[in-house]
Amino acid sequence: MKSRIKWMGMLMVVIATVSSAQAAVVDLVGNGTDIGGFHHFSDTNNWAGGNLPTSTDVPRFRYNDNDRNKLYLDASPSVATIVVLDGIQANIGGPGTMTASSYLNMAYTDPSLDLWDSATVNIGNRIRTTTGTTAITLHNDSTLETQNISFDAAGAKLLVTLNNNSMYKQLGAPQLAANMHADSQFVLNDSSSVLMENMTASELFDSWFSNGAVFHLNDDASITLQTSGNNIDDIATYHAAGYLVLNGKTDAVKDVDYTYNVDTGVLQVIPEPATLGLFMVGTVGVLAVRHRLMDRK
Repeated sequence: MKSRIKWMGMLMVVIATVSSAQAAVVDLVGNGTDIGGFHHFSDTNNWAGGNLPTSTDVPRFRYNDNDRNKLYLDASPSVATIVVLDGIQANIGGPGTMTASSYLNMAYTDPSLDLWDSATVNIGNRIRTTTGTTAITLHNDSTLETQNISFDAAGAKLLVTLNNNSMYKQLGAPQLAANMHADSQFVLNDSSSVLMENMTASELFDSWFSNGAVFHLNDDASITLQTSGNNIDDIATYHAAGYLVLNGKTDAVKDVDYTYNVDTGVLQVIPEPATLGLFMVGTVGVLAVRHRLMDRK
């Protein structure tokens, strides 16, 4: 009898320990310190119930009003999962790093996430999406890293835009890519970059292009690929087919419009020469003046 009571007591301790370690969902409510409307992560007043999210918790973007969708990483916290609910336009600013051991869960209707000002978000497992449009935009040297992406239901459209030297890094292939909406796309502007260094160009086709996704590389943006395989020929093939659009072209010429480094796996577009743009502006101006003079005659 005593042993049974002792065993039950130990079981209750274990249950209590497990319960205390369960993840808590904590909403960003934004009642505390902010900088330009971005609320400091480390201020407990910015979180529901005054509870600062810990490594087992789930910080959630639930509101769009009163800047309650804006988080400033004044620290570098570790959490379990980051959640962005239906229609929420979440914003995370730097300079810290937020690490989620599990997911960036955007498997809701039309959520969006913008990263700003050197903010870094590392996802230990994957980014989850579902039917509708999931929009992710990176600005100002921000970084988003994940193992992969899951398209959890048919018709899941993903729109990723990178600006101002930002970086997206994906270590694995998308999951359930057959659910991917054919209009999914990556748009890389300025000196932004995508690192898929565990995927060759052929694997990029299998994971993305074969399901309809298109990658647009503008200015001097770049993609880093795994160096094995026949990347040079595959890049030319997928470019001509319209899956890799380079500065608006599908007839770009290697070493003229883009370069590929066989040692590093970097595909980089070559920006249009500024002198060409100035020449065109000057030419248009001259033609306009000549046209006006002829009209006066």
